Amino acid sequence: MERLAVLQVHRLTVSDGVVEAVTGSLILGPNPCTTEPCLPGMALAIQSDGRRLFLSSSGAFRTTTTAWAEAEIEPGAVVTVRGVVRERRDVAGRPYLAIEVSSLVPAEV
Repeated sequence: MERLAVLQVHRLTVSDGVVEAVTGSLILGPNPCTTEPCLPGMALAIQSDGRRLFLSSSGAFRTTTTAWAEAEIEPGAVVTVRGVVRERRDVAGRPYLAIEVSSLVPAEV
């Protein structure tokens, strides 16, 4: 059996390719530059303990939550996201984390 890589980016340790559950604040902020020339944009992410995971669907950054939630969940809400976390790199080679979301729900308080 092949071992999964352990990723550590910005103090967040996850196993590459494993479904994770992350709870944090939903934010909308600048996306990593993934094209040259850089096409700036905004993307949803989960901010948790000073770490950021960009939300993706079919590998693309997302700007709305309607792909996973019955109703739009607004930035600032505390949510729990489940999905596969992968390390990616921007065009300058800087690492960032993206989570291919399978579910997004308001966090239970």
